[in-house]
Amino acid sequence: MPEHIHTNIPFIFLLLILALAITASYLLYKYTLPPVGQSIRYLLGALRGVVIFLLIALLWAPQLSFTFREKQPMRVGIFTDNSHSMNYQARVKDKKENRWIKTLRAHETIQDLLPDHVQVEEYSFNINVHPMASEAIDSTTMGTDFNALLKFLNEQDYERIFIVSDGNHTHGAGYPLREEYAINGSVYTIGIGAPRKDKDVFIADLNYDRYIYKGKRSPLEVQIGSENVGRSTPAVVYLKQGNKVLATRKLDIEPGSPRQ
Repeated sequence: MPEHIHTNIPFIFLLLILALAITASYLLYKYTLPPVGQSIRYLLGALRGVVIFLLIALLWAPQLSFTFREKQPMRVGIFTDNSHSMNYQARVKDKKENRWIKTLRAHETIQDLLPDHVQVEEYSFNINVHPMASEAIDSTTMGTDFNALLKFLNEQDYERIFIVSDGNHTHGAGYPLREEYAINGSVYTIGIGAPRKDKDVFIADLNYDRYIYKGKRSPLEVQIGSENVGRSTPAVVYLKQGNKVLATRKLDIEPGSPRQ
């Protein structure tokens, strides 16, 4: 049943039209030739009153709108980082802490704390966002692209969003800002891992010609970035196309050189 019924004709006008229709039908059927019974006059008067009421009301091009109320469950999204960095094992106080075990515990804790009447949708994410086909989450060897995650959230309409991640952005463009995306709902982040920086070596930038001609060599410059490297560390850079290695280059990662 509708909760409210609205019309574009003011209610006072409807009362005036109704009064006019009743008065007109009464005067028309107060006396009849030839005379007819009282019940017949009442019936004819009612029919004529309805016709007069509708004809006058049609001058306002009447519109009816109905308001229905339907209670929808709160839509909640749980997004769990299953990239390669979530498998990191750190040594804390002579004990190894597996980051992936903590991730699974955090995911299960969120599930347990949410009430039964909410609509929960679960996803894993790395360089892309994937719906969880089952309750099990598998870790991967892929990187983490928060731009892909925020772009996905920008297209959704969650009231509550939970993100379980170590916060390491290791794939795609620079670290995104939430201001760049119009994300609806409240976002809650569950950080996994110690708040400290570890040794890291990564591809910081690529420089290449915008236009490349077939059969002609074109230079490709790869800038290797590093963080918290305490001493000279040998490394090998591979350039691949699919499974085919196109070129290799050996280098030493030097401390204090953020890019080389």
